[in-house]
Amino acid sequence: MKIFLITLSMILSNNQQLDEVFNQSNDLYTNGNYEAALEGYLEIINSGFVSAELYFNIGNSFYKLNNVPESNFYFEKALA
Repeated sequence: MKIFLITLSMILSNNQQLDEVFNQSNDLYTNGNYEAALEGYLEIINSGFVSAELYFNIGNSFYKLNNVPESNFYFEKALA
């Protein structure tokens, strides 16, 4: 039982960290710092978490950086 509680605690802590990175990246995007926002979003994906919202934000970031092929790729992933 202790192992389960420790694991659950680690998962919840990790989710809070990912939420912080997501919120920081959203703030960076809002302030026009698209490259830094993109780094944060990709960090979240590299941690193993994915969502339609995350893919959409990545697509928007790539679009703002004039990387249309990558933006289309992530918009398609968001739709799936």
